[in-house]
Amino acid sequence: MNFNSLKAICMLIFSLSIVPCLSAQQSSTSQYQLATHVIFSYSNGAKLEARVEKFDTTQHDIVFVDLVLRMIDGSPYFGTDGMLPHTQFQSLVFYFDDTSVQLETSGLFDP
Repeated sequence: MNFNSLKAICMLIFSLSIVPCLSAQQSSTSQYQLATHVIFSYSNGAKLEARVEKFDTTQHDIVFVDLVLRMIDGSPYFGTDGMLPHTQFQSLVFYFDDTSVQLETSGLFDP
């Protein structure tokens, strides 16, 4: 399996699996709790490991235009609808056979 095929598989798995599965779970007290570490295991032996942490506004350069969030750290962002994110990926790693690929997570918020 070449690198481009592996990269395509990673992005497909990410888009189909991780976003709905990392959503916050509502508890009986109406407070939301975030799953901070999740591992997805697939029947072909592939695994996807995600770590999520709280979004800390003091660690980012944030640009608003007309009260709408436009950029985070000088780049476009994904996962929010013009509002400040609550969470961000700490890491996202894809494992297959003896290979692991650290996926780029900058610009990905509120999984």
